[in-house]
Amino acid sequence: MLVSLYEYWRTYDFHEPPQPPLIRAARERPFAEFLGLAVGEYPVQTYRDFFDVGGPAWPATRLLAFESLEPALARVCREFRVPPPSDSLARRNAGPRPGRDLGPYRDQAGSLVAAVHRHFAWYYDEGVRVMLRG
Repeated sequence: MLVSLYEYWRTYDFHEPPQPPLIRAARERPFAEFLGLAVGEYPVQTYRDFFDVGGPAWPATRLLAFESLEPALARVCREFRVPPPSDSLARRNAGPRPGRDLGPYRDQAGSLVAAVHRHFAWYYDEGVRVMLRG
């Protein structure tokens, strides 16, 4: 997730210079510095919070895999009785792409890998099962 955010924010064509410190860090600093801020001073939202797991929006939350995004979205639209989008969905996820070597990011992360794991511990320890179970 953090590699994807870093790459996305580095390459996104903002109409005006971004103000949030974490986005500026992604655009101006090496990955290791961005990572330190993302799990420290300006922590990114965890999956549990982002998806409102257990909260009021959780019963209406559906997680869709990129590999089957369009058919999955069509099913969700039918389930919620809303019309599906008329155009094909654009894919803007900047990385990491399947099969991409994440070694350079791991090397730059160094000792911060443990901090990342702690920050996203819920996802690693229980979240995958909770989210797949729905």
